[in-house]
Amino acid sequence: MTSIVRYANNVLEVYWNNYIMKKKVVLVLLDACRGDYISAGNTPFLANAVERGRYYKSLIPSYGFCERTEILVGLDAKDSGCFTAFGYNPGKSPYRNFRYIFRFLGLVETSIKSVFLSKVLRRLIWEIFRFKKDAFYPARIPLRDVPDFALTEDGVLNHIEGHGQSVYQKCKNPYLGATTSLSSYLSGTDQDRLDSVLNAIDQDYDFYPTYMSVLDSVGHVYGPESEQMKEALSAADVQLQSFYEKLSLSKDSPTLVICGDHGMSPVLHKADIEKVVHEFKKEENLSDEISIFLDSTMARFWCDFEITQIENLKKAITALYGNLGYFVEKENYALEGIPDSRMYGDLIWLCREGVVISPDYFTPADKNILGMHGYRPNDTQHYGFCLISDNEIDSQKMHEPAPLTAVYQELIQYFP
Repeated sequence: MTSIVRYANNVLEVYWNNYIMKKKVVLVLLDACRGDYISAGNTPFLANAVERGRYYKSLIPSYGFCERTEILVGLDAKDSGCFTAFGYNPGKSPYRNFRYIFRFLGLVETSIKSVFLSKVLRRLIWEIFRFKKDAFYPARIPLRDVPDFALTEDGVLNHIEGHGQSVYQKCKNPYLGATTSLSSYLSGTDQDRLDSVLNAIDQDYDFYPTYMSVLDSVGHVYGPESEQMKEALSAADVQLQSFYEKLSLSKDSPTLVICGDHGMSPVLHKADIEKVVHEFKKEENLSDEISIFLDSTMARFWCDFEITQIENLKKAITALYGNLGYFVEKENYALEGIPDSRMYGDLIWLCREGVVISPDYFTPADKNILGMHGYRPNDTQHYGFCLISDNEIDSQKMHEPAPLTAVYQELIQYFP
C-alpha cells in the first residue's frame, strides 16, 4: 500500500509540474513608477516591451499607502480595510506588554533631546524585538506612544499572507527572498534582489515577488520630475533589460510582470502639525487625552476629551494651515475613500495635494522632501502601470485607466 501511495504522489507531482504549473511568474514591483514615465526617451527597454506584451497604461491605486494588498490580494482599501501602514491598536500592538518600558524610554528621549540617542534607542528596540511577530521599526513615533500602534497591511490586516484569495495562497511555493515588508529588513540593494531572483529561478518556486525601491527614494528627495529622477529611470530600465535577458535563459521561460504601484506629486508646502498639537496640549493642560499619528500626507487624532476641546484643536490647526488641508470627521470617511475603522483616527486632517506634514513620524524636519504620494488619486501623476511580458500572450494595450487590482486579476490566471 505504501508503494502505491508513493507512486500516486509521484504521478501527481509530475502532472502538477508539467501540466498545471506551466509558468513561473516574476512580479517586479517598481515602487513609485508613474505610468506616464514609460516612454522611448525615458525607458527604451520598457517602451519596446510595451509593443510586445500586455500593457496597462494607467492603473489607479486606492487612497492611502497599502498598494501591495491591491496587487497581491485583489482588494482595494474599502474591501481590505488597509489604508495607512500603522493603525491605533493598543490591544494588538506587538509592544503592548512593554508599555512601562516604552514610557520610561520616552521620558529619557524627551529629557535629553538628542537625535543620536533617539536613533540608538530605536535601533536597539528593533534588534531586540525584530523576531517578534508583527514587530516594526519604531521610526520617529514618540517612544512612549509606540505600544499604542500596530502595523496594518503587514500586521493585524495581513491579507497578503493570510487571505484565501492572496496570490501567496494560490501559488504553489512563493519565493520571498526579494520582496518587502515593514515587519522585516529590506535586504540588500535593488540589484541584489534582482540577482537573488535569478539565482533562485530554477529552484522549486513558482512566484517571485521582487521589490525595486530606487524611484521612490529618488522621487522623495529630488522630486518626481527632476533630472535625478530621469537618471534613475534610465538606470532602472537598464537593470530591467539585463534582468529580462538573463531571466529568458531559464529553462522555464518565466512570465515577467512589471508594475508601477503609484505615482508621486511635487511637494510645494509644509505644515508643522506636531508643533501646533504640542502647544495646544500645553494650553489645554492635556497629556494622555489625545494621541496622534503623523503620516506624510495626513494627521490622525484619537481624542478622549470634550467636544469643545476638539473644536478648539481644529481651530488651532485651521488658523495656521487652513489653506493647506482640511478635517474629515469619522462619519464622513467613506466619502473620502477611507475605511471606517477607529484604527485610522477619530478625526483626520488631510493634506491637499503638494502639501506634506513636516516633521512626520518617518521624516525629520531637517530632511528636505520634494516628492510625495498618498494623496487622493485624482489625476494621472498618481497612476501606476503594468506590463506583462510572456511569449504565449498576445500584445494588447489598455489605454483607459483601470484599478490597480487589475494586476491581481492578471496574476491569478497563472495560479487557478
